[in-house]
Amino acid sequence: MGVLFYTKTMKKQSLSDRILAYYKKRAGEKISGGEIERLVAQNTTYKASNASRRLRELHEDGKLAREEIKGTVFYWYAGKIIKTQSYQIEMRDGQPVAVVV
Repeated sequence: MGVLFYTKTMKKQSLSDRILAYYKKRAGEKISGGEIERLVAQNTTYKASNASRRLRELHEDGKLAREEIKGTVFYWYAGKIIKTQSYQIEMRDGQPVAVVV
């Protein structure tokens, strides 16, 4: 799954913000709570139970969706990822036309 929780820019970020950023990077991917607990315990000074609590809070706040499958709880980013498009105006047959670039 890769390096998660410690970079210089994340040093002052809350655990909830770190977890949410991790899920945003993997939007649409279901990741088990146990995997997040393991990553947090290995890469931070927080206990796994703290990660569990933050996951539940993020779910209660509507930021993460949740599903239990055979006793394992999976979470994924519940927000919408908005991709912006750039347009360019071109003249075609004397008329301005917006073209996606």
